[in-house]
Amino acid sequence: MPDRRVVVAVDLGGTSLKAGLLGPGGLHLLERIPTERERGWEAVIDDVGRHAARLARLAATTGLDVVATGVNVPGVVDEVAGIGVSSATFGWHDVAMTDRLSAVATTPVALQHDVRAAARAEAAFGAAAGQPVALFVAIGTGIAATVLVEGRAVIGATNQAGEIGQASVVEPADPDGAPVTLEKVSSARAVADRYARRRGPSDATVDAAGIVRLAAAGDADALQVWHDAIATLAVALADAVTVVDPGVIVVGGGLSRAERALLDPLAAAMATRLAYRTVPRLAVAAFGDDAGFVGAALGGWRAGEGDDVSALASVLGPSGWPDARAALEAAAS
Repeated sequence: MPDRRVVVAVDLGGTSLKAGLLGPGGLHLLERIPTERERGWEAVIDDVGRHAARLARLAATTGLDVVATGVNVPGVVDEVAGIGVSSATFGWHDVAMTDRLSAVATTPVALQHDVRAAARAEAAFGAAAGQPVALFVAIGTGIAATVLVEGRAVIGATNQAGEIGQASVVEPADPDGAPVTLEKVSSARAVADRYARRRGPSDATVDAAGIVRLAAAGDADALQVWHDAIATLAVALADAVTVVDPGVIVVGGGLSRAERALLDPLAAAMATRLAYRTVPRLAVAAFGDDAGFVGAALGGWRAGEGDDVSALASVLGPSGWPDARAALEAAAS
């Protein structure tokens, strides 16, 4: 008899959220929905709860058994207490996220920090699997990282370990005197913003992926912006290597889609900073931009079924995830 257990998984990002149903029987649904954060954080979190409840109802109508709900949110997150401590992206402070979402969801809710959740996915089944020490770096709207030790995420004394995007970089301060952070130079949003400032309003719609393509084609402004982003990121990661000594650095988030155009020059730039040692292996997240969603699903599974996630190996293993994604896309076409 097919295993009909599933989890509802919701990964909240700055521009969109991913929501779906995943279980031992496969990936049953995966949606990308605009976040529209300009409406305010309360509306966004209420949407997360509504989507979770809707997916649970949908699962029930198709004979699936929802065992739990996994939700990721950005910012500073107290996962044990279920509190969204703060978020620069959404503006919330000390919000009892688990309580708020549990009032809507019909199953246990597991709240996780979005980047830690993605890192746990890569540690369980992805590019960091089997590594005693690894560093996961998510580069998207912002930048954050997670140190993994024996597959477990380092949280820190105040739930803020890994906030590498907030590290100051050696650049002139912003016009308001604020220090320039790594996130303001090397995130996908920063790459697009810095290119637009060089080119003017007519190029304000070019995203980071477009700038990577323009750089490859020889566009001088794109080349400079891309070089600055990689050089600055290399300094931060080289410093992290000296402290953590990871066996692999896994790059996730939207900018990871640049793949070799990012990893090759990044490794070369890090080598100039780490002349005394070999640069750790750099790898793109095995789950790509889906790592957060997969991490949310794993968090939900652990909340409902316990820490043994081996039942999901056929879906999330090396060939399982591409096959699951392909099957879902084929069914939708």
